[in-house]
Amino acid sequence: MSRIDVFGDRICIVSSLLIVGWFLYSTIF
Repeated sequence: MSRIDVFGDRICIVSSLLIVGWFLYSTIF
């Protein structure tokens, strides 16, 4: 179960980083 939790946390972090990066990219350019 711990593996699934870590995998889910990684997906959450990656998705949030992608959203923030896309927002900054669209704001700057």
